[in-house]
Amino acid sequence: MKNVAVIYARVSSLKQVREGNGLSSQIAICNEHCKSHNFEAVEIFQDDTTGGSGDRKGLNSLKQWLVRNKAKNVVVVFDALSRLARDVRIYHEIKDAAIKAGARFSCPTFRFEDSPEGELSENIQISVDQFQRQQNAKQTKSRTKGRLINGYWCMKAPFGYRSDGKGKVMVPHETFAPIAKAALEGYASGHFQTHGEVRTFIEDHPDFKVGRKKPRVGNNFVKNLLSRSIYAGYFDYAPWGVPVTKGKHQPLISLETHKKIQDRLNQRVTAPFRKDIALDFPLRGFILCADCGSPLTSYWATNRKKVRYPYYECHKKGCASHRKAIPREKLEIEFEECLDQLQPSADIVVAARAMLKDMWDARRAHLAERRKSLTVDARKIEAEIESFLDRIVETTNPSIVSAYEKRVTHLQRQLAILEEQKANLDEKQPPFEDLFEHTIEILSTPCDIWRKRDIRWKRLVLKSVFAERLPYSRSEGLRTAKTTFAFKALSAPKGADEILVPPHGLEPRTY
Repeated sequence: MKNVAVIYARVSSLKQVREGNGLSSQIAICNEHCKSHNFEAVEIFQDDTTGGSGDRKGLNSLKQWLVRNKAKNVVVVFDALSRLARDVRIYHEIKDAAIKAGARFSCPTFRFEDSPEGELSENIQISVDQFQRQQNAKQTKSRTKGRLINGYWCMKAPFGYRSDGKGKVMVPHETFAPIAKAALEGYASGHFQTHGEVRTFIEDHPDFKVGRKKPRVGNNFVKNLLSRSIYAGYFDYAPWGVPVTKGKHQPLISLETHKKIQDRLNQRVTAPFRKDIALDFPLRGFILCADCGSPLTSYWATNRKKVRYPYYECHKKGCASHRKAIPREKLEIEFEECLDQLQPSADIVVAARAMLKDMWDARRAHLAERRKSLTVDARKIEAEIESFLDRIVETTNPSIVSAYEKRVTHLQRQLAILEEQKANLDEKQPPFEDLFEHTIEILSTPCDIWRKRDIRWKRLVLKSVFAERLPYSRSEGLRTAKTTFAFKALSAPKGADEILVPPHGLEPRTY
């Protein structure tokens, strides 16, 4: 009568499975072993992961199968001890589980003996397998760390990049790089105020929907996108002690843009965006409760006749206005009246546009001087680096050499930033109209835009006009609004012509 056998095969990676290396040959060898020993192979279990882990899908299925077939005296066949495990502790955990289920091991490349000598030989073999696994991991880590230090990112390519082949520099992804770049620059400029707005922009982008299997991203996706310097051409890897290194890959944003993002990450949000409810309640999260300072939430109430009514309310427990409903129409009418009072006159808008044009021309002239200044500063830093390198060659004291090397590293980073700043200044500047027309439109007619445009434009109005969130009292209405500096420069009571300088100047008339 034949003994019942099950075959277990394992390779270390999914790549080996795709390329057809390992699994099929292991199974073939095990089948021949079963035939030569009169075993009947009834099941095959496979894994494509490291032998240093005991949590494997195929291995767990094998253990469960052995428990269900405990009475059959099953033989577990595998090509080599290293295929079952390459860790001493995990190997003996698997063996104990098999023995408990009434099974035994058989292997074409190792002879199991129930004797002290056999147990010693078995332990020596699995210890050698564990040493080889650890040694391979050590060598792989050393080589990978060396490539990281040389500027080659060897880990999984972040969103917006893709691998260009083994051993090559990663390159911007044709579809996702423009999306990542727009999201990063949008957050740096303030166009996106919150992580939620960045997330909504990415998820709603048509190219993202087409190019990704999963149209939604996780909670940490945007956090990692905004915080990583790899998008600015630099990276580090703290687990392996790799310092900040200039990568060989093409950056999506500048170092200056990355710094702006880091500076903004801890700033207070003026108008947070909630995609799920913002269309119905554009002031949700922006209007504060005057009693406790918490942002007002919003909801739809339904009466017995299934008629729905929109309300804002304060949701903070203990507040005097807790759960006191504010009709949406009442609050938003008051807000529109506030915007209407803030809307500047046409004369001031024309004057402000002319002033902005003069400032833009002056800025262009300043940029030319700035280019010259950056060139001079870069030459000074290069000379300083050369000086420190000469000192390193002449010095034998290790502590002094270390101090000089740190100084050189610091100077090299400064030089990289200067060169990047100069490269950015050399880029062609867009026309004045392309940059400021939308801004002037928002600042000059905020109330009209609020009434006629969609939710995106309304969010821009909130961010452009108001420096802080607006408090609302149920008894007194909206409190005094604190506007942004740009809007203060344009704002004036309608009809207040005395604010503008008259054509004859400020001196009294003499005629």
